Amino acid sequence: MENKNMSKNDLTYNIPIRYFDLDTNNHVNNSMFFTYMEEARTKLMFKEFLAFFDKGIGFVVTEAKCNYKKPIRIQDTVSIVISVENIKGISFDIKYLFTDPLGKLFAEGITRLACIDTNTQKLIRLPQEMINSLELLKN
Repeated sequence: MENKNMSKNDLTYNIPIRYFDLDTNNHVNNSMFFTYMEEARTKLMFKEFLAFFDKGIGFVVTEAKCNYKKPIRIQDTVSIVISVENIKGISFDIKYLFTDPLGKLFAEGITRLACIDTNTQKLIRLPQEMINSLELLKN
């Protein structure tokens, strides 16, 4: 994997708000934020994760949090901007900012991903190649 694959410019994901994402209060259900984080992470970093998966290295979510600021309604235009933090040993964090085009903050989320050997399912250290790429995505 070459470091040029991941770029800060490519770390925004536009969320398609769907009617079935809403709860009885007519705003996006709190559980959907975790689905949105997974979608953003998968869409924006798929090539990088896949390159390691082919080498028997995988990543699992070990922690997920979301701090809700404002409700998202079906008519809102929302993007998630992700960045990487706390790269160390076996894990790293991905931070998510849910915003509208004017910068209104709907929520902040974070997931911690740990590196595993896909054959044994045991934790392993992050490969230096992945660390180098992740360093380019830090705030």
